[in-house]
Amino acid sequence: MPGALSRERHAIDGLRFRAAAFLSGVSWPQSSIPGAWQGVSWLFPSTFGVRAFIRVNSMGASISQILPEIRILWIQAAFYLGLACVVYLYQKRLARRHIQSASLTESD
Repeated sequence: MPGALSRERHAIDGLRFRAAAFLSGVSWPQSSIPGAWQGVSWLFPSTFGVRAFIRVNSMGASISQILPEIRILWIQAAFYLGLACVVYLYQKRLARRHIQSASLTESD
């Protein structure tokens, strides 16, 4: 049974990777992706990283020319760090409540 769960996990991870690669513009031109899906792609840092890489590697862009992508990557990093901190503090608060309620029920 553990092997089946592992295969399922790998299949899901592979699907996520393919979706992110498709939306980032690696395997399909960004201009050919429908507008709604382009909006979804902006949630993934790979989208802007791939754009910057393609511009540097294929078009010889300089750092100043990919500065918009770099800025967006930093904004995403700050946003996802803040989100991770909020989720961590929420989980920490839930754990404290759980421990307190468990200790109250043991003392009864």
